[in-house]
Formats: sequence, structure tokens, C-alpha cells
Amino acid sequence: MEYVFCGYLRMLFPIVETMDVGQESAMQWARTITEPRVSKHFIWVELGHERIPDNKAARAIIADCKRLGGKVTRIDFFIDYLGKLDFKTFYELHDNGINPKPLHIHSTEGDTVYVGNRQSARFFRTYDKRAEILKKSKIDIGFDITRFELEVKNHQVNQYVALFMAGNTQTIIEDLQERYQLRGFFATHERAKPMPQEERNNTCFDFIHRYRYIIRKAYTEDVALFLELIGEHKNDMDND
Repeated sequence: MEYVFCGYLRMLFPIVETMDVGQESAMQWARTITEPRVSKHFIWVELGHERIPDNKAARAIIADCKRLGGKVTRIDFFIDYLGKLDFKTFYELHDNGINPKPLHIHSTEGDTVYVGNRQSARFFRTYDKRAEILKKSKIDIGFDITRFELEVKNHQVNQYVALFMAGNTQTIIEDLQERYQLRGFFATHERAKPMPQEERNNTCFDFIHRYRYIIRKAYTEDVALFLELIGEHKNDMDND
């Protein structure tokens, strides 16, 4: 089981004078997953987390990119921790006069700590995911989640892409622990594991019950159909 996930990809395909057959194939492929950005010399493809459902899909996309003559120029990884980080203490750990310099943004909409320079090869951030969901969706999920994100580009990207493609996300976890002083926080990998199936089911149905009127209205005005569909999904999960 993996605990690190790919949340963003940026890929580049060079254009030489006029597009050859391979470049036309790259353009066609890119348009099946997003709308690429085209300049005089390059085709750029950017995918956020909403277009990368899981690591299997991310690896398939990277494999297609390389097959079509492209290269990954940026890859982001994330870990979700079920709990709330002490952002002030985490900031103070890194505010020691040694680069990379941290930045702590504290507001009523949640905390975020950045470590490093956005232009550097590695850029780290951690933030209150529960607060972000509340801000964007106006919905309180009812439990704390802290997200850790690592943005990798420039001369470091090939190394991390190779680790990811080999399935070696454990090394990425260890790198995060050492580089960003998270070893004490992830004392065991239990803290980074997803919820057990039964707990996820219960959390899901607590959420549905709390927001059932909003969900029902968004999905269907037919109350009986809504309850029937929810019942079918609950039976499916009970049988997993």
C-alpha cells in the first residue's frame, strides 16, 4: 500500500520547425486528457489532482509522455494525515536561520507553512485541508486533515520521477521525514495510513446524513430514488 500520491504533473514536448508525426501524436494524446498549451517551441501539458485519480493513472500518463518523446518538468506529491499539525511549532522548527526559510500564514481560514523558495528544485508546504475544504465548498467534513505537499522540478525532477515510476514511494516518505523534520511527526507509518474500511464507511455515511438535503437537491429531487441509491451503495460497501 502506498501513502504518497501524485497530485500534479507538468510535461513538455519540444516542437521542431514543423510538427512531425510523433509531435502530432503527442498533441492528439494531450487533447484526450486536457487542453495543452502550445508555444513556438513547446507543447505544455499540465494536470492537477482532479485529472489524476490515483498513482496507477499517474504512472500510465508519465509512461505515455516518455513514449511520445516528452519529459516531466514538475511533479508534486502529497500525504494526507488524519489529525491536525501544530503549525506554529512546525514553523519554529524551520525558523532557525538556515535556508530554506519558512513562511507561516495564519488566518481564520486555516494555517499554511511554506518551506523553501518557489523557484527552487524542491518546495514544501503543509496546510489545514479541512479548513481549505470548508473555504472552497462551505462544508465542514467533521474531522481534521493535514496535507503535506512536495513540489519537485528542475534538476531534481528526474530522480523523483524514477523513484515514483519504480513504486519506491517509501524513499520519498523518508526524504520528507529527514529534509523537513517530520520523523518525529511520522513516528510510525500508522499515522499516514488511510482510514480502515469500516471507519471510512461510517465517516462517509455521517457526512451524507449531515448534508443529505444539499446532496439530494444537487443530485435528484426524487427523495425515494435518492434513498434507494444510497441504500444500494451502503450494501455494496458492507459486502466489500
